[in-house]
Amino acid sequence: RSASAASRSPFFSAIASSLIVTLGIAADYDHAVAGAQVKAAAVVQTHGDAKAVAALDTSPAVRTADAGIPFGLTLIDSEGGREVEDAQAVDVADATAARTLTAKRGSLADLHGNTIAMSDAYLFDSGYHFGQQVLVAFKGEKPIRLRVVAEVRAAAALQPDILVPAKLARAHGVRAVPDTVFVVPTRGVGDPVATLNRELAGTAARAEPAKAWLGHVDHDVRKNNQLGLWVLLGPGGFYSALAIANTLLMGSLQRRREFVSTLLIGATKPQLRRMVLWESALVTAAALTLGAIITATVGVLVRGSLSDGFVAIPVHVPWLSLAVIGATCLAISAVAALAPTSSMLKRVHPSQAAD
Repeated sequence: RSASAASRSPFFSAIASSLIVTLGIAADYDHAVAGAQVKAAAVVQTHGDAKAVAALDTSPAVRTADAGIPFGLTLIDSEGGREVEDAQAVDVADATAARTLTAKRGSLADLHGNTIAMSDAYLFDSGYHFGQQVLVAFKGEKPIRLRVVAEVRAAAALQPDILVPAKLARAHGVRAVPDTVFVVPTRGVGDPVATLNRELAGTAARAEPAKAWLGHVDHDVRKNNQLGLWVLLGPGGFYSALAIANTLLMGSLQRRREFVSTLLIGATKPQLRRMVLWESALVTAAALTLGAIITATVGVLVRGSLSDGFVAIPVHVPWLSLAVIGATCLAISAVAALAPTSSMLKRVHPSQAAD
């Protein structure tokens, strides 16, 4: 009975907690990568205002304006399947100065003409490989082949997984306004953010310190992760709660003779209720301990695999979410065990021991 009651709790707690911890560590990794690579002092959100981009290009306070142009690029596999992926047209010199864009394999100096760069994560997941000729199509145009000349580190906060030369993108009709411009100010500019905001007056754009921008991006990532967790864990949590409650309910209803015998040897009904409460709590606590061990193991393995190449990645453990999972399992177990027991004790008496 105890094993059947305990088996549901580690199943749900381990899966839910591991997902929460894994997504949290992934967000910590993305934030660490972005923080290590961004060299720009300020970041400008253009809000689609082309005048702001033109103002940055002509501003004497700007030494480098890294304005990658986002667009959708269609990748065509060997079987003719098409998939539109987020891509960015970059000026390699600007991206290197502002975002420390470097190649893990190949050379970004070769990113010109009919070439393409992909992140290490995308190459691993997609099945493409360094040096391969990739068949792609720009919007409304015939497919062309681009050679993968560089493998870059994945940095979701800074750029998408696919990069193409800005000149090539413009030649194929890419004319979008950059969403984000990373700005390296001219030496001697006192407060680059204040200076940029003065020069951007009258446009929809706004400049902010790079550190503040990274904080906002990190907040948005974690908010989206939380929403995804609700979608993934909501139904699973509901059915796990039903399974825990159902197991404990059936177990308690089968203990009528046991309770009557215990009353016969002198136990009181409040003592029986406390016994059931402690029993369910301790069994569930043991199950949650097993779930915590599994979660900690997963967290250590994920952090170890992601921290390759970094001295340290600060990890923020979501203690509140983990505590809510544990408290919920304990509450469900206590209620599901105590409620039928209390109902049964109202109808039993030691004299029924001979029944």
